[in-house]
Amino acid sequence: DLDAVLPVVLSLVPPIVVAGATDIIFKTISNMADAFPVLLPGWMDLFGAIEIWNTANTNGYVEDFMVRIGLSGFYIGNIAQFADWGLNDFQLREHWQNGYENRNRLIAVDREAGDGYYYYNDHMDRITVPAFAVFSESNGGVNPERMSNLLFAGKTQHPNDQWMVVPGTSHLDVLVGNTAPTVSFPAIADWLDSL
Repeated sequence: DLDAVLPVVLSLVPPIVVAGATDIIFKTISNMADAFPVLLPGWMDLFGAIEIWNTANTNGYVEDFMVRIGLSGFYIGNIAQFADWGLNDFQLREHWQNGYENRNRLIAVDREAGDGYYYYNDHMDRITVPAFAVFSESNGGVNPERMSNLLFAGKTQHPNDQWMVVPGTSHLDVLVGNTAPTVSFPAIADWLDSL
């Protein structure tokens, strides 16, 4: 069980080591994504797909915290959920192991009529409240164009719907990076004030 083992193991590792290793890993991913040949099709860009964190935009102690909490069993399950989403043509559905009958299922099934899953994409129009989204400049993890289309074209339109892209960011550092207090949070506050 990750939640039992990791706190003990990670308590032996100082934050500077965790943050340093995180920097090396994610800067390597970013460099590999930047070096992807433009002549190849985008679907082949593995490093671009996993370029989810600009660690140059994040405090080392925040990196340490994110790694420690991100390796818990709860978050590993969330990663599996996102993988299912990506593998099933961005059909956002409940977790594929939901329900007693699926508890021992090892592989998610493809979408088929009457499969028992609740597909959120099919019911986006039920969202009638205004929405605001903050996206990263990097396409890793979340593509701003795809996500804004999924959310804002799928939901019931509202005149206060807005979204923005934060320059120089990847997915995680939009809200935990050094620019969050000066760019992301004020934009969210301004939008809330406009309601």
